[in-house]
Amino acid sequence: MNTQESRKAVENFMYYMYNVWSEDEAYKVFGNIMGKHLWSKWNNSHDELQWFTYLDDENSTKIIERANEVYNK
Repeated sequence: MNTQESRKAVENFMYYMYNVWSEDEAYKVFGNIMGKHLWSKWNNSHDELQWFTYLDDENSTKIIERANEVYNK
């Protein structure tokens, strides 16, 4: 991935988290059980970036892929 692609991926993620991320999205991306859990964690977080850093690789990849799917249409 080159610098421009990396920047676009970061922008997609930021826009997604602040414009699209919601309880419905949590369920769509992670399913019912994990979506409920991660939505609860998000709501109880005082630092959204820190919340993301606590995700394991599989779950952080899911949310990044969803952000790119939403914004690369």
